[in-house]
Amino acid sequence: MIPQGTPVLPYIIIMMTANAIGQTHSPVHICMVVGNEYFGASLGRVIRMSLIPQGFRLAAALLFAWALAIFLSR
Repeated sequence: MIPQGTPVLPYIIIMMTANAIGQTHSPVHICMVVGNEYFGASLGRVIRMSLIPQGFRLAAALLFAWALAIFLSR
């Protein structure tokens, strides 16, 4: 999946960030379940409220991976 001769680290950063975002948005993630039950929050509202911060997190990871790919390819 990774092109031959390109640095692997930027791809790993993107994959790990996407994995972490997917896990934290999962309705079966233990932090999501316990937190929603304890505070009486609805799952949909919590996910909607966290979309913008998680979007920034993904954008930062993509920007960092892009910069790292340019730096490592020199």
